[in-house]
Amino acid sequence: MKKLNYKVLANGELAAGLLAILSLAFFRADIAMMVIYGLVLIYILITKQKHQLKNFAIASVIALIWLLVGGSQYGYNTNYIVIWGMNSFPLFAWACGLFGTQLLYNRYRIYLPTKNLTQDFVIFVLIYCIAIVVIETIGYHVFNIHDLVTAQYSGLPICDCLHAPYWMKIAYFTMGPINYLVTSLIIPSNRS
Repeated sequence: MKKLNYKVLANGELAAGLLAILSLAFFRADIAMMVIYGLVLIYILITKQKHQLKNFAIASVIALIWLLVGGSQYGYNTNYIVIWGMNSFPLFAWACGLFGTQLLYNRYRIYLPTKNLTQDFVIFVLIYCIAIVVIETIGYHVFNIHDLVTAQYSGLPICDCLHAPYWMKIAYFTMGPINYLVTSLIIPSNRS
């Protein structure tokens, strides 16, 4: 069997991630995220990356747990599809976002000057936090995705995004690191 070229995959995955974000400009956000979720699963299966299937499953479980805990806080300016009482947009967006961040970080980690898991973790957290602010800002200001349930809360300074109670803001910034730690513990060789 031919070995996968991870450098080519990394660049393709980065481009696919950017296209996924751009798709929100042309399609309803919930449907776009469900399609992207399905495409990610198909991509993993076609490329036969079994360890990525585990990563995707972990991200999906964390997203599901989050929606079970904080799902009542989601009610958007668009009526998104509800699945088993959960708003489909954040469910699929969190699963894809957590998986995508972990995947891209693992692919580009070889270019980062880290020597151990602690340094990897710190750099991942920095990248994740920047990514969550950028994506939330773009979603709110460019794609007009507004959560009306939490609209009364102030957003983050400067970017005016993430209008939510403090406990939700804390959850947003900790879900990526939690995903990273869980995948590192369950899949210790999660280096590609």
